Amino acid sequence: MRAGAELAVDGESEDVAVEGAGAFEVGGPQEQAAGEDVHGCVFAHSRGGYARGGGREGALRCGGTVPEAGRQGRACGWCGWRGLGACVAYERVAGAMFGSAYGDAMGAPTEFLPYAQIVRRFDVPDDAPGAGELPVHGGVAMVTDDTQMALAVADALLAAVEDGHALSAERLTPRLRGRYLAWWQSPDNNRAPGTTCMQACKALARGGAWEAATRRGSKGCGANMRVAPVALLDGVSEADRCGAAQLQSALTHGHPTALAASDLTAAAVHALRVGVAPRDLPGYLRAHVGQQRSVYRGDWLGDELWRGPFASSPEEFIARGWDECAGVLDRLDAALLLGDRRADPCRITGAGWIAEEALATGLLCFLLFPDAPVDALTRAAMTSGDSDSIAALAGAFAGAAYGMAAWPEAWAGVVEYREELERVSAGLAAGTAGSGTGTGTGVAGGAGR
Repeated sequence: MRAGAELAVDGESEDVAVEGAGAFEVGGPQEQAAGEDVHGCVFAHSRGGYARGGGREGALRCGGTVPEAGRQGRACGWCGWRGLGACVAYERVAGAMFGSAYGDAMGAPTEFLPYAQIVRRFDVPDDAPGAGELPVHGGVAMVTDDTQMALAVADALLAAVEDGHALSAERLTPRLRGRYLAWWQSPDNNRAPGTTCMQACKALARGGAWEAATRRGSKGCGANMRVAPVALLDGVSEADRCGAAQLQSALTHGHPTALAASDLTAAAVHALRVGVAPRDLPGYLRAHVGQQRSVYRGDWLGDELWRGPFASSPEEFIARGWDECAGVLDRLDAALLLGDRRADPCRITGAGWIAEEALATGLLCFLLFPDAPVDALTRAAMTSGDSDSIAALAGAFAGAAYGMAAWPEAWAGVVEYREELERVSAGLAAGTAGSGTGTGTGVAGGAGR
């Protein structure tokens, strides 16, 4: 492909500038050295995404190399390449998964600090956060239960669709339960996990129906801090994406707002992944609320969860959750209209300890810095509320929109669970478990492995 040629991406055509002289074929190998080659795919973001190395070039060539023995399979060791579309898919899926982990790591040190102390300790500038850095200790940027549980959800999803199975409640429920319990029992579950998750998992471990184990009165942000993988699994219908997003919440957080906020968070990540412009996202989400308000996902949630003190019908039950989400979108609109980058983002959209506020405040940080993902992440981490969850969500949003190239390359080398993040990203982008998918507890591994 020559520099400046027209390229079709996500169903649209655009001109792209390819670095380097000469021609190469998109999807074809380009010889570089004995025993390896570089495939010629181009990461082209139809909305003008980030080019690796900085700047908004709109396109870049993948630098993945393929050993001689692997050429027949045309599998890139970096992105599992199967053609241009697969590279774009992996780029955005990995951007969201890694972005969430980066935000989690960046927000963890400030999670329980008063805002005045955060400003003093971390020297937050008056106007914009500036370039943030991951906090690294012993060569590793440590994450929290947010990333551990997101990996658990990702592994459950990939196991559910293994061997070509369709995603369904019947296949996903036992796998979510198993991954949640593996996380709960792991010695690595020592990162200030949420009370609701711990209590629900303890109840799940006793056996019996998950409906009896879930905390029906909880709408904590543990419900949606982990939901991004549902939005990133390729080849899933909207109805199944909504159902799976609500189900992964329901096993621990049974409140209708926890279900709706998880669904809405997944809708935001999915929309950005498929090319909805950040400026259009609030309107997109408000339309989603309207469409889903009276839809109770009985095929995913069963007929027991809605019965209780909240409502007299399943439709009334779920509408309560969607109405609270609509209310927090009103607060998001007000905060965006104000456009104050200096003030604590939690001031208007909430501290993020509950699911709908974590979504709104994470979105606010992303949308205040739509062209500066690292600044958005830093702003989210420097908040007075549940900063690791807020920043994890902001990172998922920015990564889904702009891909891995939104983030400094060096961060991937130090973040905890790097190999697990790479593995599940490849599987989610492919819509299958892929090769090498293990038991997937979501808590085994570390940086640089």
